[in-house]
Amino acid sequence: MSSPITHTLPQPPAILLDLYGLPTTPRVHPSIFDESRETTLATPQTTDEGRPYVTLTFAQSLDAKIAGRGGKQLILSGKESMVMTHWMRTLHDAILVGIGTALNDNPQLNTRHLPPLPEGYLGRYRLPRPVVLDTHLRLPPDCKLLQNYQAGRGRRPWVVCAPQSASRDVASTQDFAKRAATLERAGARVVEVDADAVSGSSRTYRST
Repeated sequence: MSSPITHTLPQPPAILLDLYGLPTTPRVHPSIFDESRETTLATPQTTDEGRPYVTLTFAQSLDAKIAGRGGKQLILSGKESMVMTHWMRTLHDAILVGIGTALNDNPQLNTRHLPPLPEGYLGRYRLPRPVVLDTHLRLPPDCKLLQNYQAGRGRRPWVVCAPQSASRDVASTQDFAKRAATLERAGARVVEVDADAVSGSSRTYRST
C-alpha cells in the first residue's frame, strides 16, 4: 500500500488533470512515481483497450513551421509551454520520437523543467519511456537518452527498427547486427517490428 503524501508537492496544471480525467488526492499524486503501484499508475485511457491514448505535442511558428531551414532546431515555445509539456510527460507511459528528431535535437525526453520537489522528499517525478522509431538503427550510442539511462537519470530507451531482411547482402546484415549490438551494450532495448503494409498489423522478431 502506498504511504500518504505528507509534503506539499508541486501539482500538474488542473487543465491537464481535467483533460485526462486523472485524480489527485493526499494519497495519490499522478505525476509522482510510486514503486508500490508501478503497474497501476493512472494514465490517460481510451475506450478501446487495444489502442493506446496518444497526445501529439509540437511547437509551431506563425507561418506553420516546426523547425528552421534545413531542419535546424529552433526554440519556438516559451517557458510556460515547456513546463506544461514536461508535466504532460509525467502523465504518460512513454514518449515517442522519430530518428530525425533524435539525430537533429539529441533530446533528453525527461522532466527536468518541472519545479524541484521538497527537500527531504524521497519520491521522484514519473518519467516516460523513451521510444525511438529508427528503421535502420542510426541512433548514436552516445546520445543523451542512453547517457541519462547509464547515469540513472532516465528510463531505458526502446529503439524500434525494421527486421534484418534475408534479401540484404551479407555485409549489410552484419553491419545491422553490429549497430544493434552496439546500441544494446549502451543500454538500449532493440525491438524489430515487421509492419504489414496491407493490414497494418505487426510482428515482433527481436526484443532484447
